Amino acid sequence: MPFCSHGQDPGGFATSSQPALPAGRLLTDRGRLWATEPWVADEEQQLQARGFLCQSLDITGWLGPALAEHLAGFHVLYIQGGNTFHLLDQMCRSGADRIIQDLVAGHGTVYCGVSAGSIVAGPDIGVANWSPDWDRNEVGLTDLTGLHLVHFILSPHYVPEDAALIAAQLPLPNPILALRDGQAWVVDGDDQHLIAPE
Repeated sequence: MPFCSHGQDPGGFATSSQPALPAGRLLTDRGRLWATEPWVADEEQQLQARGFLCQSLDITGWLGPALAEHLAGFHVLYIQGGNTFHLLDQMCRSGADRIIQDLVAGHGTVYCGVSAGSIVAGPDIGVANWSPDWDRNEVGLTDLTGLHLVHFILSPHYVPEDAALIAAQLPLPNPILALRDGQAWVVDGDDQHLIAPE
């Protein structure tokens, strides 16, 4: 199961010398609110510089079969940040949650989650609002079950001040992996490793 999760830099995927791979960047309608933010264009440029052909997709309004057929055309699904609860809610409503699980497990599609996109990849997204400064569950989501692409809870944007927040939640039913901005955790079959800036 190819998987990559990280804070903000989409580096470390491919070089421009490799053939261009179709990469779908999933957004929700909230994601469009950030469409004009400089970091959105910067992420897309970084992906393109590494040989990816990017297509953004707002999953809001898509339903099962049409979405499954569309997503099957991508080698990489790059799931951006935003509000974690809203992202998972829209994934469940559209069926993207089950489609992504099938594509990653059964077809070798690479899942790359950034910020909220990394949190939803784990077994539970509750970590997203452990701090009042983090995401709010404005959609009233009651089932916080993530995609289970990995067995650990992901906590992106880690800073040392978060240690007390995490400690207050222990013990947890799953291990937790805290990543600083710029770090990535890569899972490829049995191989798992950290990519960190030097």
